[in-house]
Amino acid sequence: MTPPAGEPLQVPDGVPHDIVGTTALIAVLLALVIGGAWMLGGAIVAMVVALVAAPLIIVLMSGRAARERKTNVDSQNAQP
Repeated sequence: MTPPAGEPLQVPDGVPHDIVGTTALIAVLLALVIGGAWMLGGAIVAMVVALVAAPLIIVLMSGRAARERKTNVDSQNAQP
């Protein structure tokens, strides 16, 4: 859907859609890594992996989303 002339093109929900796709992919990969850690190292290793990886992923992805939102807003404001 293209906006009317002069209206900025932006994501309706405010969430960059490539972030949503990347988050889904990372969730599946993290589940596989935790499952592998559980099978190879046991429950404690899986818990450590989950407790370290989940907050790290959240921080990294939120930073990336903020940068993409800022980039999108800046590029929209620069267009005539």
